[in-house]
Amino acid sequence: AGASAAIGASATPRARVLDFFFMNARVDHLLDEVLDLPADERSAVSMALIDSLEASDQRVVSDAWRAELRLRRERLRTGALKATPWDEARARIASW
Repeated sequence: AGASAAIGASATPRARVLDFFFMNARVDHLLDEVLDLPADERSAVSMALIDSLEASDQRVVSDAWRAELRLRRERLRTGALKATPWDEARARIASW
């Protein structure tokens, strides 16, 4: 089953986000590994994941969000945007 089945449709948005980020040690380990990559490589991984989701029967990423990700990737490449360390992002999510 996918993440949406594990998280549950009735959960609040905050609970769904927290469940997604803390659902299991395997995901946490993968996130740690990917987040140790340079920003441009993390961007490539995110685009590959989005592409894999769009290939499924249910389109889960809108064209607007895809355009936003491309913009953010370009801003990371040019230095106009600085990535937030995972520990900081995780703490911000947990403080909701």
